[in-house]
Amino acid sequence: WRLQQETKHEMAIIDPSVNTTFAINDKEDDGSFEIGDVMDFAFTYKNSSDLLLKNAELKLTLEGDTKLLDLTKFRFSGKKPPEVKDNTITWTKANFDGLEKIEPGKDASIEWSIPSVTSSEAFGKDAKNLKITSSISFTFDLEDADIKKEDFPDKKHDIISRLASEATLLSEARYYDDDRSKVGSGPLPPEANSSTSFRIYWRLQNTMNDLEKGVVKMQLPADITWDQTAKAESGSITYNIEDRTVVWSIPKIAAHTNPADGKMEAYFNITAHPTQDDLGKVIILTGETNFTAKDSFTGDEVTAKGSILNS
Repeated sequence: WRLQQETKHEMAIIDPSVNTTFAINDKEDDGSFEIGDVMDFAFTYKNSSDLLLKNAELKLTLEGDTKLLDLTKFRFSGKKPPEVKDNTITWTKANFDGLEKIEPGKDASIEWSIPSVTSSEAFGKDAKNLKITSSISFTFDLEDADIKKEDFPDKKHDIISRLASEATLLSEARYYDDDRSKVGSGPLPPEANSSTSFRIYWRLQNTMNDLEKGVVKMQLPADITWDQTAKAESGSITYNIEDRTVVWSIPKIAAHTNPADGKMEAYFNITAHPTQDDLGKVIILTGETNFTAKDSFTGDEVTAKGSILNS
């Protein structure tokens, strides 16, 4: 037996790993923002492979209600500005040095910010459930032509940013109503050793999205008593005698609710009992008033505080 021919095949084993992250306001998942917030974007990449990458390109495409962002105030890190066209921002080797060649083990980050607009008026008074999708694509070529590009797929990330609703709780103590009708009783100003009652009004304002499971809660001061007069235009208002807490529960608060509509209002009467020790002092009528609800669109908790009322 005699060996006729020997053939050797060499195979390179490579690690096809290019790691990227994309975050908005330090969060890599979908999130929410409020009118006037600044959106801070960060993209990082690392060539964890054994190959040289070249001609990389990073492209951000904004989709959806893009007028929520003010691209005229776009800010970036780096010496040269990226290309901004319509709702797309592009970084290439022409404006970011780290993209021409990415050596094995090399990493870098690209950061920029875009403020949101300070008003939603451009969308109309009935606009709701507004959102922006930020889509990132990171593409590159391989230095080694013998390696299949499909083993090194381009990177893509999408983050949805939903505009959150904002609520305002207005609280007011009245002795006379707007039409000068008497809604309180007793001496005004209050007198020592006499009782004076006031009507407390709560009104809610809501902006962009429907809210659900709304609750307004307040604990009465020790020297204030609850009267039986109470009414809620929406939901129900109750008083717990054990912990002296007034609770207004509202199952749903529609987007663009305005206090002037009178639909999201509740009132109740309380009575103050000043003594000689209260002479010359301001009588505190209510404790801290807090509102909580769930934003039906973003899933976030929405909160607001009402003023502590006095005589």
